[in-house]
Amino acid sequence: MSPKRKGDEIAAGSRRLAERSRGCDKAALPFRSNRTHSISATLTGMKGDEMTGGLGRLDGRSKGCDEATFPTESNHTHGVSWIPKAKSASSKRIKAAYMAAEVHNNGSTKKNKRRKIQRSNKKEMKQRNHLIHVELPQSFRIFSQEETQENDIFVDGGDPLNTRITPKVLRNATSSEKNPVIVKPLIVLKIADNDLYVPEHHLMDPTKGLTVFHTNNPTNQPKPFVLCPRINSLSSTAQLNNLDVTTALCDALDSIERAMRCSSKRGSQKHVIHDTTNKFIGCIGSQVRRAGTGVEPIHYTLKKVNIDHQKVIMSLFRQIEHLFEMFIDSQQVRQIKHAIDLINPCTFTIPGDERKHSDIYSALASVLNGYLVTHIDEDMTYGAITLHKRSAYQLTDKVVAYFNFPCLGISIPLRPGDVLFFNPREPHCISSRCNNADEIYSVSLYIKSNIFGLNDNDRKLLPGEEKLVEEYNKKY
Repeated sequence: MSPKRKGDEIAAGSRRLAERSRGCDKAALPFRSNRTHSISATLTGMKGDEMTGGLGRLDGRSKGCDEATFPTESNHTHGVSWIPKAKSASSKRIKAAYMAAEVHNNGSTKKNKRRKIQRSNKKEMKQRNHLIHVELPQSFRIFSQEETQENDIFVDGGDPLNTRITPKVLRNATSSEKNPVIVKPLIVLKIADNDLYVPEHHLMDPTKGLTVFHTNNPTNQPKPFVLCPRINSLSSTAQLNNLDVTTALCDALDSIERAMRCSSKRGSQKHVIHDTTNKFIGCIGSQVRRAGTGVEPIHYTLKKVNIDHQKVIMSLFRQIEHLFEMFIDSQQVRQIKHAIDLINPCTFTIPGDERKHSDIYSALASVLNGYLVTHIDEDMTYGAITLHKRSAYQLTDKVVAYFNFPCLGISIPLRPGDVLFFNPREPHCISSRCNNADEIYSVSLYIKSNIFGLNDNDRKLLPGEEKLVEEYNKKY
């Protein structure tokens, strides 16, 4: 078969795929017309209609899934990646890493480009076979990104009979001209009061996950989230009906918590609410050194736990990265892989065997019985979150918490063992537990963009990196 004929067949296949995609409204999840849209927002110092303070708005979107757009950071020029504006050597390396995949693709032969298109089409067909399209809410209250920055927005995932959460945000005790104490209004959205749209059709079918498809997407707008089918999540992690595996993971997380001196801090804006008896485990893995140059490859707590617990955590990284390659768009997979190949940053590794390391993610964060304020992250690619408890997971387990996108008006129900990938540039947060009697571990995996800068401005860029920075400047 001639190259021209092959190219014609690929183009025809792409057109057929696009035509099938235009019918996604039929498979889209319907909205619950019987939902009430009252916001149980708790705003400090206000009552009645003043509680919302004009913060929420009915977006009034009437577009179908063919024209799905996001009025938030999802439309950011760099997609799911955070890229600094600074012009230091470290910042330039991050920009070079971001451009590596695009420049490599532009330099590929026509044959290789066709193969990439074929793989991308095959991946999209797989996604459409296994993931249910979630249509954006049209009649739910939507927050803008500015409103999530100006207010502390939490989500109460508790059942109707569960005690309502009352988050107490701790602020700096002292105030100065350079570091003033910022007191933000407090808003609490409650799932039981229908404050966010909750898609539930996948709960009856373990072979289906959730996502948002962009059928008319000339700018390659990234998906805001991908919830993997439950059967795939539990099979990849070997947690289906296996109490030993889930217990070993919870034991490993407890061991890391005991090894920590104190709870990790996430800055003045990313509040983590949890029991004072538990510590927030943050950035367990590689991280940039705050008191010097370079990157610390291994967190000190990992050196204090036994080798068996280290291997359990490493296995979790490998299993979730396998799901990443299965369900995340091919373009996003290529982008992070080329960035890692170019810079060779420190991904997650363990003291017991430093020759082994993860392929994508560099660190994890975990909290027991906690929930977070709505925020965005400065990561290079999709983050991953998974919930766990000490039990043998079944395909029909109940929902234990929700992962929320206030700017989209959507809340994704999560069961123990589920794996959700999310755009870190889309404002998000994990809710409180559905039932306070449950002991729930929230575990997230990520790789920060600053890891690719190597945290060393004295280190000169390589010639190849310089060329990539030039390409970045031409485009942006």
